[in-house]
Amino acid sequence: MRWWRHPAAAAAAAALCLLAAPRARGFAVVQEDVLRVATNQVYDREAIVLCGEAQMDGIARDDLFLVSQKGLMGGRIDLGGRMENDAWALAHTIRLTGRVADHARFFGRVVRIDGEVGSGLFVMGETVKVGSAARIGRNARIVATDVIWEGAAAGGLAVEARSVTISGSVGGDADCRAAEIRLLPAARIGGDLFWSAPAPPTMERSDQVAGRVVERPAAPERGGVLPLFALQLTAFLSALIGGLPAIALFPRLTGEAVLLVRRSFWKCALAGGVLLGALPVLIVLGFLSLFGIPFALSAACGGVILAGYAQVVVALALGAFLLRRRGPQGFGSAAGALALGLAAIHLAVWIPALFLGVFVLVAMVGAGAASLALLRRERAAAAAGDSPAAAGSPAG
Repeated sequence: MRWWRHPAAAAAAAALCLLAAPRARGFAVVQEDVLRVATNQVYDREAIVLCGEAQMDGIARDDLFLVSQKGLMGGRIDLGGRMENDAWALAHTIRLTGRVADHARFFGRVVRIDGEVGSGLFVMGETVKVGSAARIGRNARIVATDVIWEGAAAGGLAVEARSVTISGSVGGDADCRAAEIRLLPAARIGGDLFWSAPAPPTMERSDQVAGRVVERPAAPERGGVLPLFALQLTAFLSALIGGLPAIALFPRLTGEAVLLVRRSFWKCALAGGVLLGALPVLIVLGFLSLFGIPFALSAACGGVILAGYAQVVVALALGAFLLRRRGPQGFGSAAGALALGLAAIHLAVWIPALFLGVFVLVAMVGAGAASLALLRRERAAAAAGDSPAAAGSPAG
C-alpha cells in the first residue's frame, strides 16, 4: 500500500500541512482566552489562534487555525458558522455544526461532525462521531479509537480504529482497519469494502455494499497510533525547548551554519559524515586507555550535544525554506521556523521507508554545517588577530 493512503501517514502529512500552510505575509500567532465570533461577525485574519475555548458562529474569510492552549488535555472548539476556506482545530473536544467550504482537519479527544465539509475531512482522535446531518464533499479519513459513521460522504472513507460502526452512506470505497467492524441496516457503500479485522464485518444484507467485500492482510501490531503520536510530540517539544536557548546564545554561529546548509548541502553532509564516523572510533580508543576514559566520556557527551544542535540547524534551514524566509531573522521569526522544521523532521517517523534515512541525514548535514561554521569563525578570528590593526602599534 502506498504510504499516502495509510491513515497514520496521512496524519503526519496533515499535521505537516497544518504547519506549512500559513504564508509569511501577515501571518501571526494570536492568543485569546476565549474566542467568540458572533453570527453577524466576520473573522478575516490569517493566524494560529491559541485559545482556551472557541465559539465560531460567524464567517471566517481565510484559513482558520484554532489551537487549544491545553492541547488535547482540555479546551473546546465549536464551529457553527461558515468557514470559506480550510478549517484546522486541535482541542480536547471539537464539534462542527456549520459549513467548511474546503478541507477540515481536526485533532482532538472527542470529535463530532454534524455539519458540512465541501472537500475532504481528516480527523484524528479517540471518539469520533459523524452524525446523520453531516455531509462530506469528497473523501474522509479517520484515525481514532471508536468511530461512529452516520453521515454521508460523496467520496471514499478510510478508517483505522478499534471499533467502527457504519449506518450512513459512502459514495466510493470504504477501507476499514479495526478490531470490530459493523454495518447497520441503513449503511450503504457505493464502491468496494476493504476490511482488516479478526472477524469479518457484521452486515445485515449483502446488497449494502455495491462492489466487492475484500479482506486485507492484517497489519503488524504497533501498539496504537496515539501512543506513537504522543511519543513524537514529546520528542518534538524536547528538541524545541533545547533549541531555543541555542538560538539565543549562539545567534551568529547558528545563522552561519543555517546558511551553509542552504548553500552547500552536500558539502555539509560529507563533513558531518566524516565527523560522526570518526567520533565512535575516538570514544572506543579512549575507553581502551586508562588515561583516555575522561576524554572518551567528554567525546560521548559532545557527540550527544552535537547531534541535538545538528537537528536545530537543519530544522531552522527547513523551516525558513517552507516559510520562504531569507536573510537574518529576529528571535520570534527564528523560533517559528525552528518549530516548523522540527515538526517536519519528527513527522518522518510516520513514513517507515524514510524514518532512519531522514534522521541520519539530518545528523550528518547539521553536524557538518556546525563544524564548518565554527572553523570559519576561528579562521576569521585568527586572520583578524594577525592583521596590523589587530596587533596594534609597535612599541617605541
